[in-house]
Amino acid sequence: MIKFTGKSKIYILLSFVYLLIILYITLFSRHGSLLQTCRVDLFWSYLLWLEGNSDLGKEIILNIALFVPYGYFLSQALVAPDELVGDEAGNKNFWLLPLGIGLITSISIEAAQYYYGLGLCETDDLFNNLLGTFLGVCLYKGSQVVFTRGGLWSCKNALDILLMLAGIAGCLMSSGPAKSSAHEEIMHYDFTVTKLNYDGKNYDMQGICKVFGRDTPGYRVYLQSEETGKKYKGNTSVSGDTFHAVVPADGSEKYKVNILFDRFINLHTFTYINKDRVEYVSGRVVTPEAAGTDLEEIVNGGILKAYDPHYEVYVYQYRKRLYWLIGSPLDKSVSVVFLLFTNEPERLPEERIKFGFDNRWFMGGGKNELTKTMRCGKYRVFVRKIPEEYNVTAVRTGLYKYKEKEFLWSSYFRVEKQ
Repeated sequence: MIKFTGKSKIYILLSFVYLLIILYITLFSRHGSLLQTCRVDLFWSYLLWLEGNSDLGKEIILNIALFVPYGYFLSQALVAPDELVGDEAGNKNFWLLPLGIGLITSISIEAAQYYYGLGLCETDDLFNNLLGTFLGVCLYKGSQVVFTRGGLWSCKNALDILLMLAGIAGCLMSSGPAKSSAHEEIMHYDFTVTKLNYDGKNYDMQGICKVFGRDTPGYRVYLQSEETGKKYKGNTSVSGDTFHAVVPADGSEKYKVNILFDRFINLHTFTYINKDRVEYVSGRVVTPEAAGTDLEEIVNGGILKAYDPHYEVYVYQYRKRLYWLIGSPLDKSVSVVFLLFTNEPERLPEERIKFGFDNRWFMGGGKNELTKTMRCGKYRVFVRKIPEEYNVTAVRTGLYKYKEKEFLWSSYFRVEKQ
């Protein structure tokens, strides 16, 4: 039978405070994502750690260490520390209760992370958290024997303080990676303005918005000035996958169309309203040196989708094709990659269905390079047709170095509906 004394009540408070810290770091400090992800294969992160992924190894250690103080304080709270020493009180299975509470806590956190898109829900985290709780219980048992029998109660109090500080530091170190950005989000939903009208006071928009892989949360559509950043909010009504938004604005500026899903951050849809026209453009006013070359038609008639000044990469959509104009020299180990996201994953090539997006790439010198057949000036020019066998909703493109397995540069954008 558990007896609660004055000291155990103090540890109940410490356990509760530490639980709040864990919840803040793992849930409340994070931005929600539209993507719900889960991995049920146990020890997948350990296998990658053994293969050399040091970042995952650090994450594993932090997830274990995160729950060590929690297991320690729970043990102190549930077993009267001034009455029970080891198993002398006959409570041989006392460790089951703190382990059970630690497991329930971890399951609740993982479930919330999945539902609200706050991180990857995985069985490895459950194992790591339970292992940390177990180590905390073991630390408690060891401290009871050493400090109680040795009369070192001041050292025990110092250990309590040290564990609380170490736990807070561990929480801070393990926070952050799950926070998402608007660029990461655009692949997870489709957004299209199908009808636009301006009456001199209000923009009347109709369109389609569909989140992939989950029910679409409620949302509001609003405009934001490209020049000043001022936000223009109005009323949005939603019916299934369609929306109708009325937003008051003066019509003299170029506006970004943003969307705010319930419980999530504001997202840029990569859609723009320029007076009475809907555009799917980069939003940047930059122009490559195309005068006197065959690129003038593409630059003047196409839509700039992405731009990177460091590598001098311009990506244009012209008619039903994407063109890459690259002004910097390309190393032989660097390729141009573009990932095509769709709301029709069942129509992807068979080998890509399980990933939910299409992965296409090309190296220099192949049939996708136009440099030898066109006057391209200083640029190497590549072209790929936008697939018609499935609906492309978003594109990630970039320069990819295969030896290092990393993007040198990447950007997301939406294609303009043809």
